[in-house]
Amino acid sequence: MSHAAEWKVRLYLFEEDRTTKARLEVDTGTNKLTGHGTARCAPQDNDLPERAEPDMSVRGRG
Repeated sequence: MSHAAEWKVRLYLFEEDRTTKARLEVDTGTNKLTGHGTARCAPQDNDLPERAEPDMSVRGRG
């Protein structure tokens, strides 16, 4: 017996100075889950030039 479920997922990324913060929200329809994290650059890391935001659209195969 197979089962398919659809979950809504939202990923938020925040960059400030040399710190990146992320928040992930998952909605299963019956539960809502939230996770978060922080990443910092090492002092020896070089800054990269800014670039345009990538197209983050995702389409499922059906």
